[in-house]
Amino acid sequence: MLFSEILTVLNQSDSAVVLTGHRHPDYDSVAACLLMQQFLKQCGINAQICLYGKMDAHSATVLQKQGYNPEALFSPVPKNAVLILCDCHTTTQPGKVVACADHHPVIDAPDIPVYLNRSASSAGRIVYQEAVTYGLQTNRETDFLALASVYMDTRACRSTKFQAADKPWI
Repeated sequence: MLFSEILTVLNQSDSAVVLTGHRHPDYDSVAACLLMQQFLKQCGINAQICLYGKMDAHSATVLQKQGYNPEALFSPVPKNAVLILCDCHTTTQPGKVVACADHHPVIDAPDIPVYLNRSASSAGRIVYQEAVTYGLQTNRETDFLALASVYMDTRACRSTKFQAADKPWI
């Protein structure tokens, strides 16, 4: 299970925990980071989101309507941080990558201590589902982030990326 393994790795480190997505993050990348941050907080882990690149205007607008300040999510990675990648499996951000939650197909799995890559409509959906499986509490905000990540990453559930297994959940 993703959270059990992440907590094991993080409890062996005293470094700052940073969540980051792919360069020029879309809504799913940001939502996966926000979900991971909220669920890690329930486990007593404070994690900072440090995105890079430029967010698309549509994602920024939706996040603002949800009460987030998208610009506040873009900051430099603290020195000696450990990274958890959300919605990507590589990064140019400085720091040691210790975990990854992604839904993009890869030919060769990267060498990351905790690596979860499976077919899903969105990375946000993976983080949410793993948190529920681990027994973490969801709320209206986490429900919306996960649902919106699927909706926005699959072009309103009409793209080939949409997974039939997610249909009953939506």
